[in-house]
Amino acid sequence: MPKECFCTKIFQIIKILVNNVGLAYESADMLHKVDLQINADIVIVNTVGVSVLTAAVLPQMVKRNAGIIINISSGTAYMKIPYLSIYSSTKAYINHFTNILRAEYSNTNIVIQTICPFYVKTNMSKVEESFFSLIPKNFVRSALKTVGIIDETTGCIQHQIQAAAFGLPQFIQDFLMKFQTKVFAKKAAAFQREKAAKMK
Repeated sequence: MPKECFCTKIFQIIKILVNNVGLAYESADMLHKVDLQINADIVIVNTVGVSVLTAAVLPQMVKRNAGIIINISSGTAYMKIPYLSIYSSTKAYINHFTNILRAEYSNTNIVIQTICPFYVKTNMSKVEESFFSLIPKNFVRSALKTVGIIDETTGCIQHQIQAAAFGLPQFIQDFLMKFQTKVFAKKAAAFQREKAAKMK
């Protein structure tokens, strides 16, 4: 009988799993302008890990009829966002995947939650702290209060206010997105110029 590997033993004792891995673009841009390897990396990192790790811990959670799985998604999953096509789509995958899991395990005591934050001040987001952009410690403190209470949340009241925009009619969302697209386009052009200058 083969010996159990260390990873298998770890999966058997995990009571709380937080899938918080994420990879984003260095700079948002149109799909054909983003390096193929970067697109592939984003898909793999943002979807494979959450899927495999969740599948790995579920057997013992089902056996114990207890456990908590928190999948960190993103507010970008809620809207069709040009220049973030791959990243946004991988986050929509996490939402869909987690919704299905909640249905599959609804007859158990396993808590399965999706958290869809907007900007949090991290190395990946590169944003400064503000009313809407919380530091990680404050965001986590707020989000943890929702575990076992809300199935899907943005994690804090500030981001919930931002999410309210997604309740607007689609044509208004599309109109507002045109302005965001222009911002992304300017940033993408600046990034490409900077990249070209470094290669000279």
